[in-house]
Amino acid sequence: METRDSNSVLVEDGDRLLSVDDVADLLSVSRNWVYRQARSEGLVPLRVGKHCRWRARDVRAWIELQAEAAMTEAALAGGAR
Repeated sequence: METRDSNSVLVEDGDRLLSVDDVADLLSVSRNWVYRQARSEGLVPLRVGKHCRWRARDVRAWIELQAEAAMTEAALAGGAR
């Protein structure tokens, strides 16, 4: 899906840069949690000057990895009984 940003530039949805507030809202977590993940290299941000930004597609990919890891862990735990 394509959208126009505030400067009327056509942007692919996955290329949209998200602020820490955007990422925190998307994941229903605090800003501090997002920054901790950035420091631990879980959710790697792009630097725009002094600001951290995340590509929407990278956040979605991270969510998918977390879901896959949880499913694998659940399957292994179920098989260990």
